Parts: sequence; structure tokens; C-alpha cells
Amino acid sequence: VRELLGKAKIVAGAFAASRNDTKKFDFPSNQASRDYGDAFAALKDLQIGYLEVSDPHLLSSDASRTNTAKFIYTLQKLSGLPIGKLRLVWKRKDDTKHFYDGGLARLEESSAIEKFKAEAKRLGIKYDLAEFKPKVVSSLQDFHDRRVLVIYKRDGQEHRLRWDISAGVNNLVDPAKECVVYYIK
Repeated sequence: VRELLGKAKIVAGAFAASRNDTKKFDFPSNQASRDYGDAFAALKDLQIGYLEVSDPHLLSSDASRTNTAKFIYTLQKLSGLPIGKLRLVWKRKDDTKHFYDGGLARLEESSAIEKFKAEAKRLGIKYDLAEFKPKVVSSLQDFHDRRVLVIYKRDGQEHRLRWDISAGVNNLVDPAKECVVYYIK
């Protein structure tokens, strides 16, 4: 190890490109409301072909489902156009160990999806195809990162946009809570 470290060279500005390609947006707690316009400005007038929201707690409670629907509605509103394909990814406990608990988990999951769809319809979220993919997480795995991925086409080329949400969709939507959003170009 010492030999390898001895051969290491300092490269000036090695991380400058990644720092320049990332923007940070702070959403402090105890605010009257949230303005997402700056953080998600890249969506303006953008036809979102594919929107993926990944957060372990997206559909875990009534409040989470409502906040998720509000968040997606806000993204659609910022874009000004319907969403092509919507995919939600959240954490589901590993139900392979306990058959009965697993069956209950799947039933609750189905109910959670239906409740989300009802909230999305109530808000007027427009999407052609929704895909709900719970991520099965065992005790040896981790699923903590919260991110938004958008894929769109412009001039025949596919492009991607990504945002990382530090404290998740619930904290981002709730103006009483703190959250940081990182936009990666």
C-alpha cells in the first residue's frame, strides 16, 4: 500500500468537472411553502418521455403516497407537458422469509399502489404507462438513495437528467422539513 501511495500523483482540478456539473438547492425547514422552479428548471417545456422516482419510502404511508403524487404533479406542471412513462421504485421488506407476512405485504402493496393511483388521478397527473417496482431489500442490502431520473429525446438523441434528493420526497414536499436537492447535469 505504501508503495502505491508513493506513486500517487496529485492532479490539479481533478474534481472540477463534477463540481461544475452539480448544482445544490437548499430547502430549509419551517417555510410557508416550497418553490421548485430553480431546482427543476431543466424540466421547463420538456416532454418527459420517462420519469423514475426512486425513494425507499415513496408509498409507505398515506402521507407518503400523497406527497409522491404532489411531487410528480409539480414536475409535470413545471414541464407543462404530460409524462410519457412513470416508474416508481420504493423499498419493500424481503418477503421471501415469511410466507404469511409476505402475502400480507403484497396485499398492502397492492392497496398502496391503488391509493397512489387514486391520488394521482385526483391531482390530474397525466401519464401513459405507470410501472410500480418495489425493490426487495434483504438484511444484507441497502436502499437509501433518493433520486429522480428523467429521460427525454431532443433532435433524435436520448438525454438524461438526474436529481438526488437528500432527505427524500416526503421532506422535499413538506415545507416544515429540511431537504437538499442536487441536480447533476
